Amino acid sequence: VLSQAQADLNALLGIQGEPEMVHHRHWSKAIPQYDLGYDQIFKTIDQIETAHPNLYLRGNYKTGISLTNCIESA
Repeated sequence: VLSQAQADLNALLGIQGEPEMVHHRHWSKAIPQYDLGYDQIFKTIDQIETAHPNLYLRGNYKTGISLTNCIESA
């Protein structure tokens, strides 16, 4: 999965090299849902990104649960 994603990013965007960090979670039975009170997590992520201008957190935990949301935010 990772090697295919890297190949696709290289072909589409010219991105080469190994990623600095990778975290992959496969949801085999459902689309993940945000828990009640998740808005506080969104606020914390925004505070972390504001405090560290070169840090960008992306993934379905922040930008939407669908693959399309994740691609658009990347």
